[in-house]
Amino acid sequence: MSKDKSLTQQVAEILSKQKVSEQGKMIQSLKNNGLINKPVFTLAYGPDTTVCQMHQ
Repeated sequence: MSKDKSLTQQVAEILSKQKVSEQGKMIQSLKNNGLINKPVFTLAYGPDTTVCQMHQ
């Protein structure tokens, strides 16, 4: 820790890092359990991929 920072600033920084670390672990756990899937992006947009109700 830097000696230029006050004790309260140092504690706040440590708590922030701990929170981020815990969130990262939770997200990784969700991924490992298959609860978070990667989104699939395609460039297939527009009238060719949609069905128009008037022209069926």
